[in-house]
Amino acid sequence: GVCTTYLNGLPVGSRVTAFCRRTTFKLPSDPSTPVVMIGAGTGLAPMRGMYLHLDRLRSEGAGMGENMLVFGCRTSKDDFLYSDEIRSMVDKGTLSHLVTAFSREVPGQRPYVQHRVRERAADIIRLLDGGAHLYVCGLTAMAKDVKRSLSQGLEELKGMKGAEAEAYLERLHSEGRYMQDVWSS
Repeated sequence: GVCTTYLNGLPVGSRVTAFCRRTTFKLPSDPSTPVVMIGAGTGLAPMRGMYLHLDRLRSEGAGMGENMLVFGCRTSKDDFLYSDEIRSMVDKGTLSHLVTAFSREVPGQRPYVQHRVRERAADIIRLLDGGAHLYVCGLTAMAKDVKRSLSQGLEELKGMKGAEAEAYLERLHSEGRYMQDVWSS
């Protein structure tokens, strides 16, 4: 990602100043709480940590909530890192749903994660209504489009007006159930 590129461009022996910050981008303490993870490209990194943690808890006998990963990249062949690992998470029941968006796979079609969120809005909203935590990681523009897709789903499926849908999502945010880790390119 950005950090790797920066470090790769430094001469050997360069001094680098860094800091660690506390994150609020954490799974709920109860593994039976449903989780929706939405990431594109390198936005998969924290989601990978989350599903691996959930998998460990599952292997120790913890009851799993219904967990969904929505992941997007350019092509399944070249960019779907950890595809075998992710599919095994579905096979083992750690992930209940895997939704992918490969934006350069089919000529003339450009599906992105926000399109898949819109297509799966009924499932995502059902999970949110059931107490799910939602995590979005990737570019700021993608996160805004995901939020717009969720708002549209709330308007269509629950009959909410625009401001009501925004208030619903803001309530999730204030409850610590809608978290974003985003950056600009």
